[in-house]
Amino acid sequence: MKELYEKHKDEWRFRVFSGGMMMGNRAGRLDDVAPFVKTAYRDVETRTGVKFGDAFIEEAQKGDIILSSLEPSIVLAVFKSFETGKDLLMASALQRAIYFDGVESKNLEAFVPYAVELGVDEAEFKYRLSRPEYHDKAFDDFRTTQRFGIQGYPATVLVHEDQYYLLGNGYTPLESIEARIAAVLQNDAKEGA
Repeated sequence: MKELYEKHKDEWRFRVFSGGMMMGNRAGRLDDVAPFVKTAYRDVETRTGVKFGDAFIEEAQKGDIILSSLEPSIVLAVFKSFETGKDLLMASALQRAIYFDGVESKNLEAFVPYAVELGVDEAEFKYRLSRPEYHDKAFDDFRTTQRFGIQGYPATVLVHEDQYYLLGNGYTPLESIEARIAAVLQNDAKEGA
């Protein structure tokens, strides 16, 4: 997604919505809610080329990492309120923080440097992070992904001419996403001719 963003950020609007995958009984200690992660990360690395960090792997092997979507979703909601246009970069930074640097997902303060790195004011970010409305905005995101009918993550949706097109559900290579976008745009051009 970062590659797609870098190629098209000046011509397309990119929006990121938190899905809330690790909520309710799906949130908690890794050993309790997702012990398969202890070995499945290798498959993810092989399939995607993305590497997990030693800090995450070491903590995952202990099984005590707390997995939760709520806190990173609040952080993303706060970041989006700055309207930098870099939401996708922040979502990527959150993934890096958790799965490479080993930041515990429930530790809101630990995500602050990642937001500051993308150009937001640290004091204002911390202030907004303490505001309850961003908890509500995270849940607004969860409801939006439900309205899209998304059932797996990550998911990529193209909104074009008031139509929604699911381009990828789960890991989808860049080439596939670009081909699907081209097909939608080409079909639209044919219909408009």
